[in-house]
Amino acid sequence: MIARESGFSLLETMVALSIWLAALLALASMQARSLHHAREAELRARIDMAVSNLASAIEARPEAHWIHYLESGYDDHLSAPDCAVGCDPAQQAAADLSRFKQALRASGNPAERARAAVCRGDVKNKPTLHAPGCGGSGPLAIRVAWRSRQGRGWQEHADVWPLQP
Repeated sequence: MIARESGFSLLETMVALSIWLAALLALASMQARSLHHAREAELRARIDMAVSNLASAIEARPEAHWIHYLESGYDDHLSAPDCAVGCDPAQQAAADLSRFKQALRASGNPAERARAAVCRGDVKNKPTLHAPGCGGSGPLAIRVAWRSRQGRGWQEHADVWPLQP
């Protein structure tokens, strides 16, 4: 009688390695998706915090001063001197808007940086990265557009925060 050898054949070993490889690829994919979602959540949290700070600053001012916060586009108030004491309402608004836009630009990736404007417009008309969607009517609102990585491409996001007197 011939004794049968025990152990794994080459085919069985290859199948086992293929199963392990598939499991490792699935884990790596899950990790990449998790990192992507965490990055998006961090970006959205930074935008929400900056908007909240600006909204609080605007709403703390008399409603008659809100006119100084109106902007015509994204490039208004990118930089302004900080206003500590003895500022008129226009200077205070310019300083608040400049701090807000600096907070939005704090993102490490220039491609993900948000663009924002404070203006009047239809709340249902969302801003884009190319135009804030400002119009002559509608409530005063903080309008923000940004983009984030979606797979190999980019996805644009936008939101509007109306201000209440």
